[in-house]
Amino acid sequence: MSMGGLRILNSGNTGRKKYRIGMALTSASAFQDLANNFIEPARIVEPEQAKQFAMNNLGHLIASATNMSLAIEIYLKAILSHLNIEPKNTHNLLKLFDSLPDKIGDELESKYNDLPKSHTGKVGCFHLLPKSDEDFSDKKFGIRAILESSKDAFVTWRYLYEHMEAKDRNDVIYEFHSLEKFASILKEHLLNQLKKTF
Repeated sequence: MSMGGLRILNSGNTGRKKYRIGMALTSASAFQDLANNFIEPARIVEPEQAKQFAMNNLGHLIASATNMSLAIEIYLKAILSHLNIEPKNTHNLLKLFDSLPDKIGDELESKYNDLPKSHTGKVGCFHLLPKSDEDFSDKKFGIRAILESSKDAFVTWRYLYEHMEAKDRNDVIYEFHSLEKFASILKEHLLNQLKKTF
């Protein structure tokens, strides 16, 4: 299949996908920017206003969560592809992260852990089905914990209208503060890797 004259899927009989790293970076960066259109005003929301803000901006919340999850997925797949590792055919963010060589995964995790750990006094995440005493701060510090709770975010948020009809509805969390920070780390890493190849 081609798109705008660029071959983007399987090449030859290898069954291996070809990734255009530059295009992947451009796409992921654009998805991240779209997600940030919601995140920027969300940064200044006080915890007691979080539920109302989420309901008043529900469509933008859903779009932001979907786009941020997709951005992180593409960044991870691009990094893997740049390392000549074929990315797993999955949207699961934790599985993709775990596919990285230990050295790269440890480096990314270390960069994330070195960042400020809190979003004191402001909202750091949104719960779509919050309990009355729900905490809207970002208290999970390790990126693995964030990716574990957000591993299926792309599928969950883009098909939210289906999940919300289920009888046993579970809380859906968008940990935008942590995910945005990690996406920026992935982007920087990928940019640095690409600079080394030119």
